[in-house]
Amino acid sequence: MTYVEIGGIFASGMNGYLKFADQKTRERYTNKALLARFNLSDNKPNFVSVSSYIDRLQKSLWQTVIMFGAALAILLVLLLLLVLILVMIYKQLNREEIAVKKFLGFSPRQLYALPLGVIFLTGAGQLFAAGLLRSKVGLFVLPLICLLQLSLFYLYVIKDSFNDVVELFKGE
Repeated sequence: MTYVEIGGIFASGMNGYLKFADQKTRERYTNKALLARFNLSDNKPNFVSVSSYIDRLQKSLWQTVIMFGAALAILLVLLLLLVLILVMIYKQLNREEIAVKKFLGFSPRQLYALPLGVIFLTGAGQLFAAGLLRSKVGLFVLPLICLLQLSLFYLYVIKDSFNDVVELFKGE
């Protein structure tokens, strides 16, 4: 008894699709007379070469890689937006305190120690988890993501920092 799968005839006991040694053997066992004898001629089976089969598998593998890459890119953008939103909230809630400390000469690192600490701690936790799971991709990608988060944080904090102080002291 042979099992039928979507996409081809599955050979029982061979752990794979039906395979022929060469073109001559394939023609001998797939001729119309032999298929008609077992009432299979109406199925119109389509046999492809192993190279064509492998090409299709590689194409579907690349599609999968691209799909997961796109999902990773979308998640990265969402993560960066989340960091930006959290920094905006922190900056708005502590606006007066930050302005006074800026006026007194505090450095951005001193002003934003809490958000920087959170970014570093979450990055270290992610790297630790990736190390425990022995994820080579994680150990490669997570430092890059942490650097992106820190860069975005730095650009947002430094941007118009002096103007924020002047506006706050002028009044709204």
